[in-house]
Amino acid sequence: MAESCSGTEAGCPADEFLPAGTGCDDGVPSNINDVCDAAGICAGVDALGIAGNPGLSCKAIIDAGASTGDGTYWVDPDGVGGSESFEVYCDMTTEDGGWTVIMKGNKLSETYPSGAVNTPSSGDHKLSDQQINALLAVADDQYNVRLDCGGELAYADIKEGWISNGSITTCVGSKYGTCTPQPCGGNYYCGFEIDTVSGKRIVSMKNGDLYGYNDSPCRVHGGWGDPIYYMTR
Repeated sequence: MAESCSGTEAGCPADEFLPAGTGCDDGVPSNINDVCDAAGICAGVDALGIAGNPGLSCKAIIDAGASTGDGTYWVDPDGVGGSESFEVYCDMTTEDGGWTVIMKGNKLSETYPSGAVNTPSSGDHKLSDQQINALLAVADDQYNVRLDCGGELAYADIKEGWISNGSITTCVGSKYGTCTPQPCGGNYYCGFEIDTVSGKRIVSMKNGDLYGYNDSPCRVHGGWGDPIYYMTR
């Protein structure tokens, strides 16, 4: 039976409601985030982002009111009938939340194995290229990729063209300047260059080509190699 948000059953005078937003139990075991509304109705939302009911993305989960905070959720970017759903880490607090962690690493080689992300602090990891491209394809934000290279932040418009470990073939633009794909070849790096929030420029690396001895996945111009942290929304 649903918990009452009004009347003496809820500890209120018969003609009053509990304050909107007060936690309650709507009596539906599968619902989460149950709260009283302004009309005195206790209601929750369907659990979304679980193995049996994956969300389209972390952004879709938080938009549906189904976020339970930072942590792992199940997503299925191409919907029912496509590829299998998979588990991701959702950052539900940074810049209003809804960010899916797609890659994090200090020393990533071109053949770094793919795997589901557990927590941002768990060391090098990344989703598979197929999973990353599927998430990029359903991104809501114009500048849908947030990357942190050693503390320098940049935001890129990348909806497709992810090849492997940060090598990008299509980068439409940067929120704070330009974003330019860099082809692999005789250069020390390959991937893309992008302007940061602070006006600096990040170079992403695909493998250990940086000066022949450092396989850090990115660097800021004028500096050395840094770890990189990619999220998409």
